[in-house]
Amino acid sequence: MSSNSTEPLPISTEIEDKQFASQTNLNGVVLRDLSVPKKRGLLLRIIPLVYKCGGTAHLTQVYIDKLCKILDLEATVSFLPGRILLTWPTSGIGEEELSLPHVSLLNVAFALQCRWGFQLSTLQNLADLIEDMHKNVNSILVGDVIVRLTAIEKEPLPYGKYGLLLGFGFMAAPMAPAFFGGSLLDGAVTLLIGSIAGVFALLSDSLPTMLLPFHEVLCSFVCALLAIFFSVLSHGTSQPISFWPVILASNIWILPGFSLVIATIDILSKAGPAPGFIMLFGCCFIAIIMGISYSVAIWVTGVDPNQYLRFATTPELKVDLGTSIILVCLFAIACCLIYQTRRSQWILAIVSTVFCFLMIYLFEEVLAFPDELVHFASAFSLGIFMRSTCKAVRQIPEAAMYCAMLPLVPGSRIVRAAFALLAGLHKADCSGANTNFYRTLLGSIIIGIIVSFGLLMSEIVFEKIIMRLIKYPETHPTSAIKQQPQDEAKA
Repeated sequence: MSSNSTEPLPISTEIEDKQFASQTNLNGVVLRDLSVPKKRGLLLRIIPLVYKCGGTAHLTQVYIDKLCKILDLEATVSFLPGRILLTWPTSGIGEEELSLPHVSLLNVAFALQCRWGFQLSTLQNLADLIEDMHKNVNSILVGDVIVRLTAIEKEPLPYGKYGLLLGFGFMAAPMAPAFFGGSLLDGAVTLLIGSIAGVFALLSDSLPTMLLPFHEVLCSFVCALLAIFFSVLSHGTSQPISFWPVILASNIWILPGFSLVIATIDILSKAGPAPGFIMLFGCCFIAIIMGISYSVAIWVTGVDPNQYLRFATTPELKVDLGTSIILVCLFAIACCLIYQTRRSQWILAIVSTVFCFLMIYLFEEVLAFPDELVHFASAFSLGIFMRSTCKAVRQIPEAAMYCAMLPLVPGSRIVRAAFALLAGLHKADCSGANTNFYRTLLGSIIIGIIVSFGLLMSEIVFEKIIMRLIKYPETHPTSAIKQQPQDEAKA
């Protein structure tokens, strides 16, 4: 078939391409000598795993480019809703390639149902495997690659469901006093409500994708009822509960800020705008339904929000900088539980998150930068620090980035504005909040773009400048794998 043929191009599906999984006749074949069909099959087997483990469209594109370079393949990648389309070249190829399908369609919709986090330990093992393939392409055996890839695919969660539940509670608790201006008592209440929200998160894995918005509505509504209950219970005491710090920290895992930043990264990156714009639309939708859920919860209970609900913490109850840093460390550990990182990556996540928190404090409180400049400078500084550190210790940067970037995301602003938009329903005084929903929404998107631009710029500066100035160690943690057979032969 010529490249200008009018006949429809054959399409291969993931089921057909997974026939590669068999190790038959591949045990003695070196990766470099693998046939083109098998190379494509290997690529098509790895891509969904990257996406499932927490790879965004941008990160998946990076892995695809790296694998194509290792396997000496050419492919044009298009990201569609729940699908990844790879188009193989139809000109300048041999007879073997002409008989192959020219388009491969991968279904990655299953990865979109993972609502509670990522599997970054699995992604790290996959990155180690790809690094070994890159360094030892002329010597590593395909059979060994398949054995390791199969083991990676079957890896259990490092901390299990109970570790996830613990992570949700201890991720929410420090957020209330450290990031949302609450008190330590707010953090204690958030520990309980955040754990209940974690149960909803774990149950969401068994729901169809179409029912996920209803699940988030129910979770927001139940958490709002609990926050109202504790607020009324503490009314008249010396330390009343603050509604906003408690409810926002409890629902931290469904706040749209993190997804908004990831969406803008995908829009600005090589992956293309399609997946990013879809995720961006979903962020706006989630923010609106969360604001509606909080409003309906107040309306259903019949509580006078202006009398019983405190929407801000008094200054004397706020925690100091030293306590905030301790809480940030606890927050980073909880993030590691949710993101399923390696234990060896905990220190990296803690250091990066504290670094980001201190950068925000420096640019905002000490230097008094404008809000937009605070977010850009903090994101850029975090990106440079995080990538330099991760490169030095041979770890993927996502383990630190997904934890450390959370203080920068603007999700709570949109939810507060959506809540203020419904002031006629809940009758709360929203004079202290930005009541212009559309202006707040646009401002939050701009902040997301600024944070994404800062992270992407740090990636470019690191790859183009810092990598050329600093020589990082070439040794790799998994390079000892190929040394064992040689040692056994000498013995």
